[in-house]
Amino acid sequence: MVAFNASAGRITLNNPESQPLPKGELLCIYTSSVAGTFTFITKSKKCPAVKTFDISQAE
Repeated sequence: MVAFNASAGRITLNNPESQPLPKGELLCIYTSSVAGTFTFITKSKKCPAVKTFDISQAE
């Protein structure tokens, strides 16, 4: 599922990939063929299943 609203400048993505980081953190990687790649670091054991990003944050 990818929700895209260009007028609002936000995108909601799901099914992230995850990579463990030092200090018990987790790097969550969300990818969209439309808007690019977005990353999020969490201290949780799992990445959020769904996350909304500002389009200007794309890598």
